[in-house]
Amino acid sequence: MSFLCPWLGCGPNEMSATYLRVRHAIGIALLSLATTASAAPARLTVEQGTLVANGLTLTTPTPAGSYRVVEGPRSGSHGIEKVEAPLAFGADLSSTLAGRGSLAFWFKTPVTYESGKAVTPFNEKLITLPGALAVTLLVEKSSVTLGAMWEGKREELFERHIRAIIPRLPGPAWHHIAVTWDGAKGECNMFINGTPFYVIGEKTAPFTIQPAARIVVHSDRFPVADVRVEDEPLSPEQIRSIVGASHYGTLAGILGAKEIAPISVDARRGPLLYERTFASETDMRDWVLEGPGILEFNGGALRMRSKLPDGPLGHTVYWCPEVFPDRFAAEWEFELLEPKGLCIVFFAARGQQGKDLFDPTLAKRTGVFDHYIRGEIDTYHISYFANTPTVPRAMANLRKNHGFFLLSNGPVGATSGRAGEKHRALLIKDGAHIQMSVDGRTIIDYIDDGQRAGPVWTEGRIGLRQMQWTDARYRNFRVYTLKK
Repeated sequence: MSFLCPWLGCGPNEMSATYLRVRHAIGIALLSLATTASAAPARLTVEQGTLVANGLTLTTPTPAGSYRVVEGPRSGSHGIEKVEAPLAFGADLSSTLAGRGSLAFWFKTPVTYESGKAVTPFNEKLITLPGALAVTLLVEKSSVTLGAMWEGKREELFERHIRAIIPRLPGPAWHHIAVTWDGAKGECNMFINGTPFYVIGEKTAPFTIQPAARIVVHSDRFPVADVRVEDEPLSPEQIRSIVGASHYGTLAGILGAKEIAPISVDARRGPLLYERTFASETDMRDWVLEGPGILEFNGGALRMRSKLPDGPLGHTVYWCPEVFPDRFAAEWEFELLEPKGLCIVFFAARGQQGKDLFDPTLAKRTGVFDHYIRGEIDTYHISYFANTPTVPRAMANLRKNHGFFLLSNGPVGATSGRAGEKHRALLIKDGAHIQMSVDGRTIIDYIDDGQRAGPVWTEGRIGLRQMQWTDARYRNFRVYTLKK
């Protein structure tokens, strides 16, 4: 059985193998939860200013005058928004969702939300399936997060929550959210305007998703429209049909699913500043390791892995001792020996208040991420390989620290580790202009405005970071000046 919840005026009927979209012709707001053609529709309708239940139990009465009808995401469609007090109303589903299904809806942002020091944080529920799932929007100084949070034991589900972390969410604009799940198969995903957050087809271990017997619609800051609940995971094609051509893929760039123009340093590369082959311990004698790393040299390469691959304290950072100028191009080769892991490059790193990165008065750093993003150093960092065991995300992040400000996203450089497959990284810092590519594919191209997240960081050190699961080899690290 499936349920459908469109607001009034969403256009002609749309049919798929999974659901039937219900059309209503009168000019008032409509929320309906309709069954497939084999069952009578269950609906919540707004008729002459009153919310009326048909075929399901309205458990939270919504007084007339508590909401108003607004124009919806498509021509002729409508949604609702609160009048004064926050709006929340619920309805019992006529059939319980048992561990698999979909939730899809539209909501409208009145303004653009983006990371930055001036942000006033808030966290707001959008739609909930009580006992099973809550979809929320969290706006923080560091980033904007659309979350699908599973209800149950925290120790079992914390790493399984879907956190679509993005630098900004445009507005005023309607955005479509679709969450799909099958706990027994270890599958879940979030689609934002049709673009998936997780890599399609990547599976994780099965996990328990509690049954859902009702839905609650929340509207405080945001108008809501076209809410749907299905007892089957919607396919990407079905979601694309629901979203429609005018909205589909409009946030692909923010979600790292849009190709970025190629970059080249050939015409800009100046004299060589620094070089290490990573071939021997002698070659690396002045580099600084933080965290429980194991360093091995063989085959003309450095292999780096963790003594604590299964624990939360197993992360490592390997720092180049050289302080590089504000404008440089860095190149290195890397080889991933395991399919799962996460690699980051820190750059323009220095101690705060004019201190050197290795000043003994700075708090000790042990590889734990907080020491680098909220500690006593300033730096940029880019995650160029991101395929962790529980979060198969499909994007690279550029962040600015102290403060963990997410500045930009792009396509991830490498999506899976394969021994013997060598990759080439290129990082360019031309003052405020930051670019990175992996194997010729641009993953970041961003200009720091020096205001949103503080001043542009200039000279500093470069460090190679691995999260605890990562096992990788590195070769031929070179840094060049940039021609003016």
